[in-house]
Amino acid sequence: MRSNPICSLARVIIPIFYIAFLVGCTSSTAVVEKEKVYVGMNKAELKRALGATTLGEDPFISGCFRQYLLEKKIEILSSSSESVYFIFENVNEPSKGCSRSKLGDGSLKAWRHSYAEVAEYFEQIFPETEVYNIDTLRVTTEKMKTDICASGAIHKIILEGTISPDSSFAMGKLLQRSPHCRNSRGQVIVATTVQLKSGGGYLVDGYKLGRSLRESGATTLIENQTGCASSCAVAFLGGKKRVVEDAGSVMFHAPYFSGKNSYGEKVIDCDIPEPDLQILNDYYSEMVGKEAGDRLYDRTMWYCSAEDGWVVSGGSAAELFDIATEK
Repeated sequence: MRSNPICSLARVIIPIFYIAFLVGCTSSTAVVEKEKVYVGMNKAELKRALGATTLGEDPFISGCFRQYLLEKKIEILSSSSESVYFIFENVNEPSKGCSRSKLGDGSLKAWRHSYAEVAEYFEQIFPETEVYNIDTLRVTTEKMKTDICASGAIHKIILEGTISPDSSFAMGKLLQRSPHCRNSRGQVIVATTVQLKSGGGYLVDGYKLGRSLRESGATTLIENQTGCASSCAVAFLGGKKRVVEDAGSVMFHAPYFSGKNSYGEKVIDCDIPEPDLQILNDYYSEMVGKEAGDRLYDRTMWYCSAEDGWVVSGGSAAELFDIATEK
């Protein structure tokens, strides 16, 4: 009995295709190593990049791993083999199950090869935080663990509210608890950063805070879309390194006494005794040098106001007047 040539051909071709399918498939790790995966790609692009992986390596089919962190808008994707964990940020709509069509949004931030590495990565990008609410003051501390520090850690302290005895006392203690990140030779790699967001307060406490910052070697920072005015600006000068971001601003004005007139309206009096004004001038010189200090004092005294003052915006202008140490 003669065999059917079509069937004979099928018996040869099908195994060849099956072998080719197995040999041609790759792993998620191999795709990553070939640099076909990159930061910023969306999930559809990742799906295409992983299109040649074996079934157990595909994070978009049944058996996949999913974790969505709602507060941080982070989604973690992996396959059933969990050989690579893909971390997406800015995720408002997470993927639905292990669907290849309902991918959701977000962009790839990073990838790691074990869940332990994912946890370590999160420790680095999401620092430990603690908040202190003290009367009209709010202080937030952030501590980021990293292997680059032989001692200390990367610390950031955010001060918001009135510059007062509370701020100088609290910051003094918190700076002691926030040692700089140092290498094995004891050299400072990353200094503790103090971000200031305040409309001001008491001048004497601005002096105290500024000197605490200078003594600790901290970096002072005014971030974009924020301001630091009056005694806050005075304290800002205490940073060993001082940074004003492009959309940040710092404002100086003359010291004054405040009170109320017979109508109950707030009034200010800039007739300050000369010795007290000399203390301000000396402080400026101590922090930024004699020439820059005298210039800053002169500009400060132009404005006798509780709300208005000499405003410097952005790092370039602040560096030009020695208010910031860099652009």
